[in-house]
Amino acid sequence: MVAMAIALAPCIPAFAPISVAQTEGEDAARQQVEITPFAGYQWGGSLGVEGGEAEIPSGPSYGVILGKRVRADAKAEFLYSREETSLEFQADSSSQFTKLSDLAVQYFQIGGLVELKQGRARPFVSGTLGLTWFDPSDDREGATQFSGGLGLGVHAAINEKLGLRLEGRGWLNFFNGSGSIFCGSGGCIVQGSASTISQGEVLGGLSVAL
Repeated sequence: MVAMAIALAPCIPAFAPISVAQTEGEDAARQQVEITPFAGYQWGGSLGVEGGEAEIPSGPSYGVILGKRVRADAKAEFLYSREETSLEFQADSSSQFTKLSDLAVQYFQIGGLVELKQGRARPFVSGTLGLTWFDPSDDREGATQFSGGLGLGVHAAINEKLGLRLEGRGWLNFFNGSGSIFCGSGGCIVQGSASTISQGEVLGGLSVAL
């Protein structure tokens, strides 16, 4: 045993720099902040109310994701997403929707993702919680509601600094059980009981490690 230790002793300094370099590389990767501007498409969004149904039509979306790696297979993230759309209403006695106002749907979310596989292309599952701001374009008050999202996607590395992110995400917004929303000088455009609004979104963006 002593002879073997003496024989291996000259090899230890040769492996030590490799181990130190790997540790430093992992620490540097965890310290990186990643920014992903994205564009996408958002759909869905109906709300049963007194006298009919309110709907948010599908439309293009855009936003940004800020991420920081917290371990080898996980990132903490902040997400902002915005859809320019409108608020429409269909009375129980009608078969058509009437536009009530232009509407911006904005998500402010905190959460993260876990990568399911390591490599150049990394599939992942994501989850967030936060708030959604439904903001009419006229003088009516907006509605800020608690919301959450779940997603599946893949991040494909182009090089050490750049990558392509593709993701599909489902949103769920929780409204108060009753009351009036979107009220202004012209009155409330949606009244009555309310529950949830669900939406879906697909997005793609270019990730840049800073």
